[in-house]
Amino acid sequence: MEIMKVTPQEATNIINTKLPIGLYRAAGVLNTGSAADGIYIAIDNSDGNALVKQFTHIGDCMQWLRLRKNQCNQQAQKDADD
Repeated sequence: MEIMKVTPQEATNIINTKLPIGLYRAAGVLNTGSAADGIYIAIDNSDGNALVKQFTHIGDCMQWLRLRKNQCNQQAQKDADD
């Protein structure tokens, strides 16, 4: 599962609809759809629950998303082994 960059408007739509499934990052303010320096939004919608975290540094945002990606991959491997 790749981490996709989306606009704040797209991020808001993903959170509201829980679709499409995936991992996403956006820079900006969600409800206004405007860009804001230093605000990074991470969305883990890998299971349709749209877990959202806000960060002030892109590195922290990407680290969290990579961790979530690794957890998804481990779970998929475990499910395949069962």
